Amino acid sequence: MCGIVGVYHFEGRPVEGSRVAAMIRAVAHRGPDGDGIWTEGSMALGHCRLAIRGLGTDGAQPMADPAGRAVISYNGEIYNDAPLRQAIRRETGYEFRTACDTETLLAGWLAWGEELFGRLDGMFAVAIWDRRRNTLALARDGAGIKPLYRQCHAGGFAFASEIKGLLPALDAVPAFSPAALNRFFAHGYAGPETSLLEGVEQIAPGTVEVWDGRDWVARRFWQPTRHSQIHRLDEAVAAFTDLWPSTVSGMLVSEVPVGVLQSGGIDSSLITAVTGHSADVPAFVASFTEGSHDETPMASLVARQVGAGLTPVPVDVDEGAEATFRAMVHHLDGQLSDSSAFALYRLCAEIRRHVTVALSGDGADEFFAGYPTYGASRLARWLRPAVPRGLAARLGASLAHLGGADERRLPPVAVLSRFLLGLAAPEPHCEWRRLIPDVQLDEIRGPALAGEAAADPSAGYAAAMGEDGPIMDRCLLADQRYYLPADMLVKVDRMSMAHGLEIRVPFLSTAIMDLAGRMDAGILYSGLGQGKRPLRRALAGMGLPPEVTEGRKKGFNLPIDRMLRQSLAPLCRTLLDERAENLAPWLRPDSVRRLWRQHRDRERSLGYGLWPILTFAAWKETLSHVR
Repeated sequence: MCGIVGVYHFEGRPVEGSRVAAMIRAVAHRGPDGDGIWTEGSMALGHCRLAIRGLGTDGAQPMADPAGRAVISYNGEIYNDAPLRQAIRRETGYEFRTACDTETLLAGWLAWGEELFGRLDGMFAVAIWDRRRNTLALARDGAGIKPLYRQCHAGGFAFASEIKGLLPALDAVPAFSPAALNRFFAHGYAGPETSLLEGVEQIAPGTVEVWDGRDWVARRFWQPTRHSQIHRLDEAVAAFTDLWPSTVSGMLVSEVPVGVLQSGGIDSSLITAVTGHSADVPAFVASFTEGSHDETPMASLVARQVGAGLTPVPVDVDEGAEATFRAMVHHLDGQLSDSSAFALYRLCAEIRRHVTVALSGDGADEFFAGYPTYGASRLARWLRPAVPRGLAARLGASLAHLGGADERRLPPVAVLSRFLLGLAAPEPHCEWRRLIPDVQLDEIRGPALAGEAAADPSAGYAAAMGEDGPIMDRCLLADQRYYLPADMLVKVDRMSMAHGLEIRVPFLSTAIMDLAGRMDAGILYSGLGQGKRPLRRALAGMGLPPEVTEGRKKGFNLPIDRMLRQSLAPLCRTLLDERAENLAPWLRPDSVRRLWRQHRDRERSLGYGLWPILTFAAWKETLSHVR
């Protein structure tokens, strides 16, 4: 895994090498094993490398083909590298010089052009400068696992793996986007194709964009779809069981140590069931100091069952909380406010001491229906005709300030409030996934966000659902196309790469995603509220006991109400009280102070709402020190 950067100047103006070097330094944590710069006139590519395969100089980037026709800077892993090489040799006679998948991509571009990206199974963000045509191609994998940001301006454009990598190429930090901020405070993320900064956008998942010297031409080569073709549970289980071992094994290819993130849940246990008998693939579990939240007992049960070595990683969320929070915010670049990133940052730091690559179960919930909101969406379809939306909105708003998150799960009164607010919303599923409902967001919006008060911050999420099809299919598509790349994959990439740890996600292999898309929603999620049914049956078939296969989803949440009142209270006091004026004109300082003090004094439990505000305040402060 690596970091990539690049700059292009219009009108032939040469690129300053010092700026490209500064861009690389800003993302150097992504690639601590080496870096390089390639420049030619108005075009420059940069790269920092985390060596996984081809550990010598053969894998150095940017890489050019022997004839100098094209140059590539690439971040990711390609799992179908071998068959691609065979096809390239057969069709073009290309002679490979290295064993690196970087050269496979470069040769594939020369052979097939844009068609290359539709043939790939892997995670990737790629920049290819074609010297034959003076064109630049930027592409990103279909699920959106690997990030790629771009900023265009009057004098040219720049791109980078992270926003912080873009900033050295710019003359000034761009202004905040009111629409993106509105989404951020409502949902905790900016979106899968945008950022909090005006003009800083992401290449969309499953898309290649080509600069032809005049304009960008975009083409989508893959996206999640739902075409129900498998209607029997036993057929779904058989298809998954047949495909899964080779999928996981294919992601173990590495010249550096590989491990597994194990929680004892369905998703990670399916991975460990394949890797467990190999002493070379250890498993790691977060061992929280609060016993009621410790995942070690269930993970230990799984490890014993499959013969895996398990290393508990102690995670004390209160020790060094402020330093961890600030580091987390720095690496998230204002793109995300997910409290579970805090614990993941700590976990990845420890895992990196043992391995350089780790497999994770991310993506299973979105593709195999693991969230309870899927069942709630079915229920809402029946209740909405009988419950007036105005009444649901008023009742939900009246309950919105009650309850808290001290036990890492929303209490019943908060669940009821969110359910009622969802019944009143255009798309209940999207409303239920919010951090701050409108009734609370209206309390804090400042003058700069006043124009967003009438806007729906869930509009992009709802658009990803489409307008036709069964409600379950639409909810799944929204999470696969919007929530997954905007939230979960941002968290996993930034928190792991902060420590130079590569995370691979077997559930997001192209074959597994396509298989899930062919399974009827009715076999994924039962009428009794149980999701991921094919995965549960497959795991049972591997010999895991009911304690594992029938377990409820736990999540990776923090006791944020308590943390904000205790270990993070000094930071809250500084950023949300003493320096609250710095949040203007985006948020109302007096309102933020009031909410923080109400939470501090236990008048209200507002942990979920305060977390994105604190995240924004900390990142805004960080940006003030840039250049």
